[in-house]
Amino acid sequence: MTKILTIPESVSINFEKYAIFLKGNSTQLVMEIPEGLSISGGNNKVSVGIIQEIDKPVSKYLRGLLGTFSSNLKNNMKGIHTGFNKQLNLVGVGYRAEKTKGGLSLKIGYSNPITIKEEHGVSFEVTKANVVQINGSSLQHVTQKAANIRKLRRPEPYKGKGILFKKERILRKEGKKSRLDNKNMLNNNNKFSKILELLFDSNVHLGHGASRWNPKMAQYLLANYDNLHIIDLERTIPLIKRAVSVLDHVYQGGSNVLIVGNTKDNHMFTADVVKRERVYGVTGKWVGGSLTNWDPKHFSYTATNLEPPKLMILLNTNNNSTAIKEAREKMIPIIAILDSDSDPKGITYPIPGNDDSPKAHYIYFKLITNALDR
Repeated sequence: MTKILTIPESVSINFEKYAIFLKGNSTQLVMEIPEGLSISGGNNKVSVGIIQEIDKPVSKYLRGLLGTFSSNLKNNMKGIHTGFNKQLNLVGVGYRAEKTKGGLSLKIGYSNPITIKEEHGVSFEVTKANVVQINGSSLQHVTQKAANIRKLRRPEPYKGKGILFKKERILRKEGKKSRLDNKNMLNNNNKFSKILELLFDSNVHLGHGASRWNPKMAQYLLANYDNLHIIDLERTIPLIKRAVSVLDHVYQGGSNVLIVGNTKDNHMFTADVVKRERVYGVTGKWVGGSLTNWDPKHFSYTATNLEPPKLMILLNTNNNSTAIKEAREKMIPIIAILDSDSDPKGITYPIPGNDDSPKAHYIYFKLITNALDR
């Protein structure tokens, strides 16, 4: 049983006992000859056969090995002769690719660009701002590299955005209706996948660089993509539901709620909620003793009974350690947004999520106001 392949004109082949050396104008590959196969050549042909023992049938394994190795050899000769390429299209607002020295930089909706290195003889070419071509002499390496890049932002079925292969078609689904205005957004009648996509589109899943992470947050993290931690939204969703239920119970029961949002990304949202709802708010630096030496003058408020709060909502924990300490001392439960660099210690109702994206904070405040307006 033998496979005979034609050697392209620009490719030369040398045989040794355990390996084949393929050489082209600028590329060289080495293929190990599997045990049980024999290689010979001449007259621009290469013959791949099975070493068959006398009076023994050829095993199914060797027949399969012959086919696989012959196919790989044919592809490698073609790769050295003409090369292989795969094209990827970046579909989405602001999605761009830039060629860098020895690699590629992708802006695909994350807070930081993703850098990919050229390796295994694979090179990148940016033919348009949103079109990347992957070139190489090895079909396996080119295909694997393209698949790995596509995984960084898989196409989603609602808007069709993501990284797509050339001519790839996505089966589109009907868009969601009034997804932000629905006060019952977290009720059981809504599909888990819709909430997941909403949080994803709002950058709730984007953590900080891996060098900044807090190991105590490991249970809430899904992955590390190119030195950027990704928060596990499947853990976030049930924790949001629990926190909203607690907020609804406290507020509708007549008790006061304190909202602390005092960064450039959330202080305006906080001020807006305080104007419209019966709550306390902190939009500036926390004043020590605000809870332990209770004085409502330390807060913005529309609360009418001026009693201390029975629940704190903390939208950024890293610069509010004193507020956390005082709330714990006064036994006030805390709902808090926890990014990948946050410390969950002392937080009663944690919500893993991005704490510095305006889009993420818009979703958090929509959830808060939905609960307060019931």
